[in-house]
Amino acid sequence: MLLCETINQQKRNQKMLRSILFSFLFLAAGIVNAQELTFNSNTKFFVDGTSTVHDWTIESNTITGKLTADETSKQITAVSLNLNVETLESGKGGMDKKVYEAFDSKKNPTISFQSNSVTLAADGKSGVAKGNLSMAGSSKAVEVPFTVSDASGNWVFTGEVTMLMTTFDMKPPTAVFGTIKAGDEVKVRFEVVTAKPAFAKAQ
Repeated sequence: MLLCETINQQKRNQKMLRSILFSFLFLAAGIVNAQELTFNSNTKFFVDGTSTVHDWTIESNTITGKLTADETSKQITAVSLNLNVETLESGKGGMDKKVYEAFDSKKNPTISFQSNSVTLAADGKSGVAKGNLSMAGSSKAVEVPFTVSDASGNWVFTGEVTMLMTTFDMKPPTAVFGTIKAGDEVKVRFEVVTAKPAFAKAQ
């Protein structure tokens, strides 16, 4: 009887070992198939707006972020982006200061986007990223369409989304005692540059 119990225990141990090994191999395969691609220094972020006097653009080329690409599904599975508000510049110090105040940059120094789903078209030339855009102390769900092009062997993602500053509890900037007012609607644009994943290089 003791011998039978010992044999049964050995079988249970072997079954458990196989289960652990299978789980490890499955996890390892996922890690191998997932490739993280960081944004390179050519990445740019823009905010376009209007005012009662003239249109304006403020931009940053100091952005950090990454894409996660899956070699098996040939899809982008995640994207994240971060930038410091005070890296946005228009070339006009007074304008920049007003924008930083609208963001309340001392209290809310960053703009970030974190996807919860990304869909890449079958031809690999366009897609949609859905996720949360956080800025000025608020976080909102956004849907961002993008196009994909090739530049010197890199992927270049371009896209834009139009929104209202007041949606993020921001007060549009004013100047000259309120006689010059920025419009509520702004357009956020981006040019994200990364290396190509292995599956795109093979296309």
